Amino acid sequence: MKRSGLICGVVAGLLVGTLCQGVAAQAVRDPEAVRQAFTAVAARLDQGGDLMVVANVDGLIERSMADMVEIMSTATVDDAKAKEAMAAVNKLHTFLKKNGFYAINGLGMSSVPRADGQNVVKMFISRDAQAAMLPLWRACVGGAPRELQSLRFLPATTELARAGTTDIKQLWAMIQKGVSEVAPAEAAQQFAQGIEGAAMMIGVPIDDLIGSIGVDSVIGIQFSSDAKITIPAGEKQMAIPSPSLLLAMQVKDDTLMTLVKGQVVKTGMPLMESQVEGTTVYALNLPVPVVPVQLAMAQHKGYLLIGTTVQTVTEAIKAYTGKGGLIATEAYKVAFAGQPAKNNGIAYVSARFGEIIRSIQESAMALAPSTGAQDKASRDLVTRLLDRQQNYSCAITIMNYKSGVRASGTTSASGQQLVASMAIAPVGMVAAIAIPSFVKARGKAQASACINNLRMLDSGKEQAAMEQNLQDGAAVDEAAVTKYLPTAAIPVCPKGGIYTLGPIGTNPTCSDPGHVLP
Repeated sequence: MKRSGLICGVVAGLLVGTLCQGVAAQAVRDPEAVRQAFTAVAARLDQGGDLMVVANVDGLIERSMADMVEIMSTATVDDAKAKEAMAAVNKLHTFLKKNGFYAINGLGMSSVPRADGQNVVKMFISRDAQAAMLPLWRACVGGAPRELQSLRFLPATTELARAGTTDIKQLWAMIQKGVSEVAPAEAAQQFAQGIEGAAMMIGVPIDDLIGSIGVDSVIGIQFSSDAKITIPAGEKQMAIPSPSLLLAMQVKDDTLMTLVKGQVVKTGMPLMESQVEGTTVYALNLPVPVVPVQLAMAQHKGYLLIGTTVQTVTEAIKAYTGKGGLIATEAYKVAFAGQPAKNNGIAYVSARFGEIIRSIQESAMALAPSTGAQDKASRDLVTRLLDRQQNYSCAITIMNYKSGVRASGTTSASGQQLVASMAIAPVGMVAAIAIPSFVKARGKAQASACINNLRMLDSGKEQAAMEQNLQDGAAVDEAAVTKYLPTAAIPVCPKGGIYTLGPIGTNPTCSDPGHVLP
């Protein structure tokens, strides 16, 4: 049997088997167990809003994988590679179960509008309690909730932030075990050799490097309140608030800092130093176009700080030391009011961030070149859509419980808007396919009509030249040409271009660069 035929047969069998298994499972499910599973998810959500969804997915992923293993185990194959693939799938099934990939048994989401225009949103992933400490979940959300010190480094100008307790060490350990337990021997050996090669190149064992990273980190985007930069927008320039980025990562020692500094020294590029609150800030100028980037880094109070400007890292250190920064602003306090200080992460988008993004969109629209009534109509339509678009903002806290993971907080997007976006998604997909084709077809039609106009003008020039016995290079009178045109007037380019007759012996031209007489 050819391998392609085997694969098709396995896939087809898996689909049929999954459907049949699904029907059988539905027939024997315990109604009381289903009700309890629903209650476990619903209890973490809010009723009485404009959205509440609860889905029972208990065993769904595991059954699908088990079906694949069963089908492949009963297939008769002689190909050694196919047998190796079957063995790998069986090992993968065992590995996924052991590390907590099958622990999810329910999903839910609710949204309740508030009088201030915000919406209280809650999302919950229900899982088996015994899986809480398994590698997958530790890698994704960490362990017990904690007060994230990384947030203290965010400057007051931070408009978007994402912090969490992701356990990089657990993730790396899981990847290593996955390769050793699931991958074929040859692939596992190549992986190990690659890790050894990387360690030799950077001069630090990968395990030591990963082990030096803690579980508390944050990344934030800042926009200056006064400084601006200009970015190209076609043939014009657009001014936006000067942006920067900051990463604050908990570290157990200076392994990572020493590595980064060493790699910079190897490049031969100068590494500048400055002092902020007794901490050395290292800076490196990078030739990045448009946005000024002076990569800066420092290690302060057990955290490695990396920013795109020295000012960003300086403000981060001062925010931590002076207990100021983003978390001390009134906007942040209001956004996270009532949410637990100890958690497994936050997601924050300020109202100003939404305003800036919308301003950039509107400026880009205003600066974009426009020709013709149809282009103007298209731009007016997009402008109206932007006017209806509400500036997005959110303040979400992530909590890791034994029974699952919950993300809750406030957002400017309502459940009704979510449902609406899902409802119009098919329309958007059709539009995404149809509009480019329509625009392309319209452009071709306009070009064809314009070229036809140019041909008529060229014919009129030839007849005028014959009548007046004009030689090549002689100027031609517009009135002399129009008398030979069907409309007795210079035609109009459908895209708004301007026609130039030119001297005798040359083709008439249109100011639109895409409209050229062949």
